[in-house]
Parts: sequence; C-alpha cells; structure tokens
Amino acid sequence: MAIYIIGCFVFVASGWYVICNPRNYLDIFMGWLGVLFFGLGGLMLLYLAIKEFLMRKPYLTITEKSVIARSLTTKEYLLEDVDYFKYLKAWKLIGIHYKKGAGRKKMKEASIIGRFVRKMNVEVLNTQETLSAYCLSVEPEDLCELLNSRQR
Repeated sequence: MAIYIIGCFVFVASGWYVICNPRNYLDIFMGWLGVLFFGLGGLMLLYLAIKEFLMRKPYLTITEKSVIARSLTTKEYLLEDVDYFKYLKAWKLIGIHYKKGAGRKKMKEASIIGRFVRKMNVEVLNTQETLSAYCLSVEPEDLCELLNSRQR
C-alpha cells in the first residue's frame, strides 16, 4: 500500500508542477484535476493504512458464518447468502455471487446509488458486489478457493 500512497503523492507533485508552469489554460485545468484526484486518493489510502495499523484489524476477516471487510466502512457478507466467490483477474477483485433470493433482497435494500452501483457491477463484472484483492498477504486465487470451501 505504501507504493500506492507514494505514487499518488508523486502525481500530486507533478500536477502541482504543471500548475506552476502552465503553457495554456488546459495545463492549469489538468494540473488541478490531477492534484485533486491523486491527492484525495492518496489521503484515502493513507487514512486506511493508519486505521488498519492503529486498530490492528486486518482488511478481511473470515469467520465460520461470514466475511468481514473493513475499508472506509465495515461490511459483513453472510456465507449463507453467497452462491460462490469468483476471482476477477483483470480487475484484481473477488466477485460475490449471491443466491437468487439473497441477491434480490440486497438489491431491494440498497439505496438508489447502491442499486445503480450494483446494476453497473452486474453489467461490467457479472457480479453484484466485490472484495478488493489488492495488498493482501495471500494470493487472490487461494483466498477465493478458501472462501468457496468455507461457504459450502
């Protein structure tokens, strides 16, 4: 995660350089866009790293009945609702494929924005929800296999 944080702040510095040495107004706009995007991303990653370090709780916790994911918020995915997990290599994500009834229930319970995100996930990734597989100490394929074995 440290490499991502450093990378964000390198892009912030390069955006700031473009703002200070513009050739035209597009440079100023693109510089500010880079500073805002990578600055907020870097701050979010820094926050998550400090939160994980201070709380001493890992990003993923696997119990007998659920998977708990901690990022900006804490989400619990009940294994009884899950049909299977699938590793999405191109995006480095683990897709959560719900059983039919549970998937419909999750869609109904979601907010308007949550429904939109879920529908986009289904269209693009063929899954309603995902877990990030970045910065884990285990290989994503192995984690997916473990989750599927626990779920049965």
